[in-house]
Amino acid sequence: MKLKTILDSELCTGCGLCSSVYSKSISMALSEKGFLRPKVIEKSVLDIELPFCPGAGLYIEKHDSQNNILWGNINNCLVGFSSSSEVRYRGASGGVLSQIGIYLLENKLVDGVIHIGVDSNDPLKNIIKVSKTKAEIVCNAGSRYSPAAPLEKILQIIGENGNKKYAFIGKPCDVAALRVFISNNKHYANNIPYIFSFMCAGTPSIEGTYEILRKFHIKKEDLISFRYRGDGWPGVTKAVDRHFGEKKMSYNESWGNILGKYLQKRCKICPDGIGEFADIVCADAWHGDKSGYPNFEEKDGRSLIIIRTTVGVDLINQMLMSNSITTESFNINELNTIQPAQRHRRQSLFARLLAMKLMLLITPKYKGFSLFSNAMSMSFKRNIFAFCGMVLRIIRKKI
Repeated sequence: MKLKTILDSELCTGCGLCSSVYSKSISMALSEKGFLRPKVIEKSVLDIELPFCPGAGLYIEKHDSQNNILWGNINNCLVGFSSSSEVRYRGASGGVLSQIGIYLLENKLVDGVIHIGVDSNDPLKNIIKVSKTKAEIVCNAGSRYSPAAPLEKILQIIGENGNKKYAFIGKPCDVAALRVFISNNKHYANNIPYIFSFMCAGTPSIEGTYEILRKFHIKKEDLISFRYRGDGWPGVTKAVDRHFGEKKMSYNESWGNILGKYLQKRCKICPDGIGEFADIVCADAWHGDKSGYPNFEEKDGRSLIIIRTTVGVDLINQMLMSNSITTESFNINELNTIQPAQRHRRQSLFARLLAMKLMLLITPKYKGFSLFSNAMSMSFKRNIFAFCGMVLRIIRKKI
């Protein structure tokens, strides 16, 4: 699919890889809707096919012995947390992804960890970080529920340090784009031997963050720090202004009532919020209430750890032997209740895409995600609701 089609159809995820591959022709900038989008410098690039773009489509290879049609290829599934109380507290869940980065650096398995962190000059802006110490990892721990393009300079980072190795941590779409690109450009494989992700419900527009600030009665120009999550589990959304006034909002309110309503279009039809292309993917291992639904009361952090590749298996085994993390086994079927949004999106996606196609909208091409099988695991009535809901959103131009 050509870049122009992807942009015109609003299928871009904002990962930034196209701007790294075509750095002289594309840069990344915030759009009018508050999402990071390719800013085309040379118009000829609009007609280029982008085989690595997750907006164009995704193909995942399934391994029958490990495949769970709902949750993807799985070598092992655990729950756990960083053995460091500081990392566990600062991280978004149990600090496992942060601890993985720290372990790789301290054991000299990589020279740096590429990820997203906050811009020291703008508390609302996400920028690419290449962390080389534990302190740098911990400083940037915690979720960032706003636009981020972690692949925007990935090839430039590698090119400047051709013999160095990096781990990459990003959203599932970022990871998918990088994995596909490396599979077609194998000379980069040695530079990025580890790829990690986290379950993702979508990228909100920066407008969602602005709404939180309005509710806090804080002006953007007065803001000195802003955290979406972390410092506990699930942690609170916290803003501090230049008068040292501090405002807080629960995770349930900030995500459930505000940020989740500002998602970009491609996220609403994503087949891979669960990080199928990663070596290891982490998520919140929520405790369930009496009905089994996730309970968002503050507790000590706990991460779900899905190990998808042999690279991930070997790494987790090393970390367990060094006591870097504390884990116990987890039944993947319990995810159906503690990650209901991910389950529903996977099950309803076939109906949503069918509605879009019948309404003559361009859709990404997905293969290997068991879309029809997942739809059949949901009742006919719920499939009809998903189909009709998408039709109504298209008519109302709210997709």
